[in-house]
Amino acid sequence: MTALAFTELPPLADLLHAPATPYDHNPSVGMAKYWSLVSDAAKVIPYGVSVSAIAEPRDAAVETALHRDAVALLPRRRIIPAAFFAVPTHSEDDADYWIIAGPAPASPPRGERVLSTPLGTVWRRTAR
Repeated sequence: MTALAFTELPPLADLLHAPATPYDHNPSVGMAKYWSLVSDAAKVIPYGVSVSAIAEPRDAAVETALHRDAVALLPRRRIIPAAFFAVPTHSEDDADYWIIAGPAPASPPRGERVLSTPLGTVWRRTAR
């Protein structure tokens, strides 16, 4: 049984350092990039504001995962889901900030872009 357990361990190099995100050694490894985007967004989004995380192109399943990451990584902010349980809520317009995962939208939201990364952008919205 011990030998069988050793065969299930990751490579030795992976055991010697901590993963960068909780998704690194997980079947959902594709979500790691979103974790990194929301983590970067936490540095530029102030406490006390409302935030919604949106996928570009729009995808309710991805937006549900983004919402979970935002709840975990953006404490002391009010997180407004763009989708919940893979169902669009259409409530993202109530947020002060948008985290947009993916390419910049063709028609950018009203406001100021406060962060640009290869994974997405963060916008401070000025008009609702």
